[in-house]
Amino acid sequence: MMTSPSGKIRDIPWEYWTTAEKSKSKQTDSAETENNEEESKVNLTFEKCCDKQDLRYQQSEKFEDLRGINIVCITCKKRNTLTGLFGLRLPCNGQKEDQEKSHFKPVIRSSNSVYYPTLVSSLYLPINDINQADKNSIDEWFIDGENSNFIYKALKKKYSIEEIDSYINSQSNTVQSIYIAEIDYRQKEYAFILENSAYHDKHLRFQSQKLTENYKNLGIDKVVKVSRLKMTTVQTGYTRQ
Repeated sequence: MMTSPSGKIRDIPWEYWTTAEKSKSKQTDSAETENNEEESKVNLTFEKCCDKQDLRYQQSEKFEDLRGINIVCITCKKRNTLTGLFGLRLPCNGQKEDQEKSHFKPVIRSSNSVYYPTLVSSLYLPINDINQADKNSIDEWFIDGENSNFIYKALKKKYSIEEIDSYINSQSNTVQSIYIAEIDYRQKEYAFILENSAYHDKHLRFQSQKLTENYKNLGIDKVVKVSRLKMTTVQTGYTRQ
């Protein structure tokens, strides 16, 4: 098949292959040409070999590479080997070839370049289950300069200190935009683990470790042991080539 960098895909124009013109080229276009002893540049005449074209795919035992594969018209007996197939280029706009524009190029159907998924991954971060009334109280106490320990006791130990800290941090780091830059999102993941001494649930478990002098001498301020980590991956699109 043929693909383009813009994501288009099409079949190889086999109806014009038997009349294709080939010229030897010193360049190889991809690893898919490694089985070709001679790579050629192919120009299609865009003319069919006959009016009653009946094409067949034939493979000989003489050659094991593309030279041994022929596209044959049963009606007029016109034939052409697949030598140079990977040198074929077709403009995406269907007009005369322009080297500055993207082109279709042949690829093996099962090649990875046909479909590259675009993936975005995110670590699991706990969702606070603090009710709205308590959130309002926490906001007021935080503005008044109260710390997590005070809030923890004021709410009669209804929530853990980690949950309270997580909510306060999420409010402090709120981005007033629909779009969040990836580096800012990753920083939020990083900060949650470093700013909490421990967290334990079925998706996320980590615990700060006691620092030894060896770590301190290396300039390391904190060591966290993560024993369980959940990651969600979402496919947002795909690319070709």
